[in-house]
Amino acid sequence: TPGGDNPGTPTETTPGGDNPGTPTETTPGGDDPGTPGHGTEPVQGWKLGDVNRDGIVDSADASELLKNYASVSTGGDPIDEETLKISDVNFDGLADSSDASRILEYYSFISTGGNMTSDEFFKKSE
Repeated sequence: TPGGDNPGTPTETTPGGDNPGTPTETTPGGDDPGTPGHGTEPVQGWKLGDVNRDGIVDSADASELLKNYASVSTGGDPIDEETLKISDVNFDGLADSSDASRILEYYSFISTGGNMTSDEFFKKSE
C-alpha cells in the first residue's frame, strides 16, 4: 500500500507480534532500495525483491519473476530496466530462477520470525 509523503511510494512492512510474519509496523519504503554489485542505479521507492510492487516481498514476487523469465526465455519482450533492478536479488545482472529462489528464501526467513528488510537480507548475501 502506498505510504509516506509521496503517494506512489510503497510502505515497508516489518514482521512482529505473536505470529511471525504478521505486519505490525509500517514505515515509508525507499530508504535504500539499491541493488549494488552490477553497476546499476538504485530503484527509488521499491524494495529489492518486490517484483510485483505491492510493498511486500513474498511468494507472489517469485511467481511474477518466473513468469517474466519464462516469457523472455521463449522470445517475449525483455523486462524493463526497473523490473530487472528490483528482481536481480543476487546481483548477477539477470532476473532468473536463481533470483526467484532467493526471494523464496527471504519469504521463508521472514515467515519464521526473521527480522531484516529485503534490502538488508539480499545485500548481506552478496
